Amino acid sequence: MPNRCAPLTRATILKAEVPAGASQVLLWDTVVAGLCVRCLPGGAKTYQFRYRPAGAGRSTSPRTLRVGAFPALSLDDARAAARIHAGTVAKGEDPAKQRAETRRREGATLGKLLAEGGPYERHLKDRGLTAHLEAPRLHWPAS
Repeated sequence: MPNRCAPLTRATILKAEVPAGASQVLLWDTVVAGLCVRCLPGGAKTYQFRYRPAGAGRSTSPRTLRVGAFPALSLDDARAAARIHAGTVAKGEDPAKQRAETRRREGATLGKLLAEGGPYERHLKDRGLTAHLEAPRLHWPAS
């Protein structure tokens, strides 16, 4: 089944299969521009919203946002989410860039980095530099 464009229905998504030798099939929706279902050979199906940032034109490669997995997310909910993303793009914003920045901020805190058993401690252990971590702590007597 080649990449095709038609109003998506639950039945067409359920019937979609990836032909032998193909890496994926994209089923494009005609109701909401940019919404498609990506079907993989293993049977996974995901809603995606594809767009170009406002003002970028065709010289820029399209960006992809994963909307959700089928059938956990209904087609109507996927269309609603795609419409919201399309509105964000129309305002001149870049939802994929915003999502990436949010994830970067959530994962890049000093507390998480320096937490006991965290990435920094694991890095030191991998390099054999943990002697200072196991050194006895000196406590001054209370006066």
